[in-house]
Amino acid sequence: MVISALYNAIHFCQLDISLLNRGVETFDPGYHAYCHYLKTEVSQSHPLMRAFCLLLLQPTKPQGPPEPRMGDLEEGLQLMHTKKAPSGGGRLKRSRARWWLAYTLLNNPSLMTCRKTALCDPTANGAQLSPPRP
Repeated sequence: MVISALYNAIHFCQLDISLLNRGVETFDPGYHAYCHYLKTEVSQSHPLMRAFCLLLLQPTKPQGPPEPRMGDLEEGLQLMHTKKAPSGGGRLKRSRARWWLAYTLLNNPSLMTCRKTALCDPTANGAQLSPPRP
C-alpha cells in the first residue's frame, strides 16, 4: 500500500500513465483527456491535411493571363509550324468517299440496283420504254 501511494504521488502529474488498472483506465479523466488530445494532435498535424488547409487558406489573387516566357513563345512557334493546314479538306473527304464507293461497287455489283440513280431510272420499276409516237 505504501509503495502504491508512493508510486501514485510520483506519477500523479503525468497524464500519459493511468493510475488505474488496464481495464478501467478510461475512467481516469486525466488519462482519457490526454488520449483524446493525442488523437486530435495526430489528426490535426497530418502533413497532407496541413498542406490542403494551407492551400484553402491562401488568399486568391485575381490573376490575369500569365506573361509568356521566351521559352513558351518558342515552343508555341514550333507547335504552330509542325503541321501544315489542310487545304481543301472537304474535297479530300469527297474524293476518298468516291473511291471507297467505286471499290465497293466493283466488288459487289448487286448493289448497283440499290443506288439512288438506278432507282430513279424508269426502267428500274419495270416500265417499258417505247419509242415516241409522231
